[in-house]
Amino acid sequence: MNKKTNKSSVFMIISFAFLALYAISLLTPLLWSIMTSFKGSEFDNDNFGWPTEFVNNYKDIFTTFKAAIPNPNGGSSLHVNVVGMLFNSVWYSIGAAIISTTVAYMVAYVVARFKFKFCNVIYTIIILQMIIPTVGTFPSEFRIANELHLYDTPHGILFMKSYVTGLYFLAFYAALRVIPRDYEEAAQLDGCGNLGIMLRIIVPMTIGVISTVFLLVFIAFWNDYQTPILYMPSYATLSYGLYQYVNTEMIESVSVPEELAASMLLAIPLFILFIIFQKKLLGRVSLGGLK
Repeated sequence: MNKKTNKSSVFMIISFAFLALYAISLLTPLLWSIMTSFKGSEFDNDNFGWPTEFVNNYKDIFTTFKAAIPNPNGGSSLHVNVVGMLFNSVWYSIGAAIISTTVAYMVAYVVARFKFKFCNVIYTIIILQMIIPTVGTFPSEFRIANELHLYDTPHGILFMKSYVTGLYFLAFYAALRVIPRDYEEAAQLDGCGNLGIMLRIIVPMTIGVISTVFLLVFIAFWNDYQTPILYMPSYATLSYGLYQYVNTEMIESVSVPEELAASMLLAIPLFILFIIFQKKLLGRVSLGGLK
C-alpha cells in the first residue's frame, strides 16, 4: 500500500507541475497582451515592462478601428465603425449558431432514434465529411452562393450555415443514443407523435448538451473572419475588421498596442460569456471525459 501510495503521490506531483507550467504558458501571452494594450510610445523601448503612460488605446480605437466594405454604387470603399461591426457580429454569431445547432441536432436525432436503413448512409457521409479538407469546398460553395443569389446577403450566409458538422453531430448522436426507448413507448401509448416526443421528452433530457454545443458554435462563429471576407464582404464583423486592421496597409500608423487593444475588444464578450457559463462548459467537458 505504501509503495502504491508513494507512486500515486509522485505521479500527482509530476502531473500538477506539468499542468501548472502549461497554464503559465497560456496565461503569460494573455497577460502580456493586456498589459501592452495600455502602452503608448514606450512600447518601442520596453516591450515587456509595466506600462507607465497608460495610454487609452481602447478609447482611440473607437475612432480608428474601421473596416472597409465595397461601395454598392461604385467608387471608393465605405467604412463601418465599431458599433456596426459589433451589430454584424451579434446577428451573424447568434443566427448561425442557432441554425447550425438545430440542424445538427435534428439530423442526429433521426440517425440515433430511428432504424431507417438510410440512417447508416447519413452517418457514414457525415464521418467522411470530416476527412475532406474545408478549403477544398470553397470554390463550389462560392459558385453555388452566386447562382442562388445568396452571396453577400444575411439570409444567404445563414442558409449556408445550415449544414451538419461532424464533431457536434457526434456529440448529439452520443447523447441521444443512451436515452432508453421506454420514454418513447410510454409517450406513444399516450398518443404523442414523433415531433411531440422530440420536443416534450428528448429535447428537455438533452438540453445540457444542446446549450453547450450552442455556446461552442457561437464562439467559433464569433471568431470567424474567413466566412465574412468570402461570402458577405458588405457586412463586416469585428473579426473581419480586426483582420483588416492588422493585415492591411489601410492604416499605416497603427501600433502594436493599438492592435492588441482591438484584439482585446474582440475577446471581451467571450471572456464575459465564459465567466457566466464556465460551469456549464467545463462541467460538460468533464462529464464527456468520464463517460
